[in-house]
Amino acid sequence: MQPRVTVLLQKLEDQGLVERRRSTADRRVVETTLTPGGRRLLEQARQRMAAALLDALHSPTVEECERTVYAARQAVATLAQAMEPEAT
Repeated sequence: MQPRVTVLLQKLEDQGLVERRRSTADRRVVETTLTPGGRRLLEQARQRMAAALLDALHSPTVEECERTVYAARQAVATLAQAMEPEAT
């Protein structure tokens, strides 16, 4: 079984979000960098999280805060689930 990070990096690489290469100094080391597409996706996620946080802080009602927190929890759960290795 491959380590979880290896599986996750393979998925990200398959989606064109990261690039991996062996270190020239130490062939046991794998260096990973974000691709331009990965950088765009990261920036979009940061902007969405900041906007959601600002909306939650400025929400005038408890109900709106609860909806925002629920949506954030769902987003985090989806992200965590995506990071889980697929069952074989």
